[in-house]
Parts: sequence; C-alpha cells; structure tokens
Amino acid sequence: MPKTSARAGRVRLSCDHIYEYDPRPIVGDVVYCRAHRDYYPVVLNAVEWHLRCITSHCRYGAYLGDDKPQAMRMAGRHLAKFPSHTIKADYGDQEPLIIGSAQMPLLIVTNP
Repeated sequence: MPKTSARAGRVRLSCDHIYEYDPRPIVGDVVYCRAHRDYYPVVLNAVEWHLRCITSHCRYGAYLGDDKPQAMRMAGRHLAKFPSHTIKADYGDQEPLIIGSAQMPLLIVTNP
C-alpha cells in the first residue's frame, strides 16, 4: 500500500497534467491520467492557495498557485461583492484560514 498524505491535494504528473486526489499521493506514486488514459508517476505535490466560499449557496472557488497576496486580493474581491460570505483559504497541509463574516477581519490594501 503506497503512503499518502493526510489531506486531499493537487499533484502534477510526469505528463504535465494536474489532478486533485483525496488522499493526495506522494511523489513517485503512479496514478491514472484521464487525459492520456494511461498511468504516469507523480512528479510534484502542487502546494498552492485554494480559495472556497463556504457559504451554503455560493459556488466560488479558485486555485491561485503560491501567491498569497493574490489569494488574499481574490478573497477580498469576493467579500467586497458579498460581505456576508465566508472564504476558506487552504495552503498545503497548513491550517486553513477562515476569512470574512467576522471570523478574520479583511484588510483592504490600497496602493499609495
């Protein structure tokens, strides 16, 4: 049985496709690529910011790579449109951030 990480996550295969698995396989595991209809090894655990609105009726979500400022800007943009919503921001295996709706105050950053 191959080792797995504790949480779901995205991985890059040697064919350059990125997929999300739950639980996330580790580098070196061989997994199925749906685009190529064949098996390829995992070459990278894609650690990136994933934003999800956890308000029951909202479908907002975005993968934003390793850019935390961009992730916070995108969360701010969504919360500016919908102030009563709540965003869950995941980054790898770290504890997720809960932003908005009185959980974590949103800091509005403006360029001088």
